[in-house]
Amino acid sequence: MLPDPLVALAPTGELYLDAKRSLSGLSNGTAIGQVGVTPWPDLFAHTPTREATTGVAGLRPLLRKTGANASPNGSPLVQFDGVDDTLGSSNPATGVTYPALTQGYTYLFHGRFRNAVSPPAPFNFCAVWLDAATGVRPGIGYEGNPSAPPFAVTPSEARTLHSANLGTFYGTMAWVFSAPSGGSGTVTWYLWQGSSLTPLIGSSPGTYTAWNTALAAGYQLGPNLSGNGAQNSDLGAVIWCSSALTVTQMALTHLYWYIAYGG
Repeated sequence: MLPDPLVALAPTGELYLDAKRSLSGLSNGTAIGQVGVTPWPDLFAHTPTREATTGVAGLRPLLRKTGANASPNGSPLVQFDGVDDTLGSSNPATGVTYPALTQGYTYLFHGRFRNAVSPPAPFNFCAVWLDAATGVRPGIGYEGNPSAPPFAVTPSEARTLHSANLGTFYGTMAWVFSAPSGGSGTVTWYLWQGSSLTPLIGSSPGTYTAWNTALAAGYQLGPNLSGNGAQNSDLGAVIWCSSALTVTQMALTHLYWYIAYGG
């Protein structure tokens, strides 16, 4: 039996959003993120809440249970339109604090990912994670046309981790920040597709400079604080851990989601 990431990753789990487990009871086309009505719950159940919401009705992504924006087996995904849709912590000042980088960080995203919409995304990228206080601690995402290299942004740098035009793809992406040593560490990007436990792509590690995590607060699933880099995706699940997960841990999580979502 595959390990359930809700249990297996709980020791360092900081956030777990899962559309199939949390949002299946809602109707197709429901706007996700209204506080107290349609939040996307954090399955790790932190207090204060880390559920994903937004107070602006027009910025809420839509739940898709049928059609081209649902998962391959028809499970619900949350459609971000690539223009201005965003979700995040409703109380960024106190709702989400960032642990020290002592054990590193890992971010996992499962769903369908498309090239950036430009315009209105003048920097032609899709931000998948930003801290809500500064927008850079860390900022991670992937670029759009003419290529699609995933990148990681810390307070002072950007790193292109892999150069390839992937177009629209379905699978699990992961960014792994190793525990820093001497003020720096490495960040590596992975992509899994299908039922294989072997990543389709594992980038060469890029170096990052450790940042002061105490300055970060809250989170945003794109765009950045200037309104650029709107996410263009159909998201099924997101996990953030305050540790550098092993390739095996991430591969088993991908396979769990592959079975749940059919792709």
